[in-house]
Amino acid sequence: MTREVPNLEFDIHAHNDLGLAVANALAAIEGGATIIHATVNGLGERVGIVPLQQIAAAIKYHFGIEVVKLDKLQYVSSLVEKYSGIPMPPNYPITGDYTFLHKAGVHVAGVLNDPRTYEFMPPETFGRTRDYTIDKYTGKHALRDKYEKLGVKISDAEMDQILAKNQVKYNHKILQRCGFA
Repeated sequence: MTREVPNLEFDIHAHNDLGLAVANALAAIEGGATIIHATVNGLGERVGIVPLQQIAAAIKYHFGIEVVKLDKLQYVSSLVEKYSGIPMPPNYPITGDYTFLHKAGVHVAGVLNDPRTYEFMPPETFGRTRDYTIDKYTGKHALRDKYEKLGVKISDAEMDQILAKNQVKYNHKILQRCGFA
């Protein structure tokens, strides 16, 4: 359609009622739109409009165009959160606390081997860093990496003992919660 009307710019103002604002904006770009209405953290009427963090990352990822300084999104998002009083969910894409935080053993192993396994873009693109938690889901790759970062060398046998002890503690907690211990 945009080809039929040369020398005219098209824009999109998509609300996020069904969680499809970013998808609709990307479709509009592919259809020739050159202006996308967006707000930081997606704030706006009802459920908001296209979140700047998500659409800016998607445009960079899909089209190779950096429309804003991606490494400043975290800072701007935090400011908007602070002054709007509307908290950012920790699992929010791009700027949420959990965006580059891995937990499951298989995920951590994949990220340690090749970050592209579970990350579409490096966290440094967004001025962020990658991390992972150590908990009941932790596998030996994550533990070994954490110990190595602390300068501690452990053998495979020691690693097996640590993991076994962690699993026993976890199983005991479950039994206690169920009233069996």
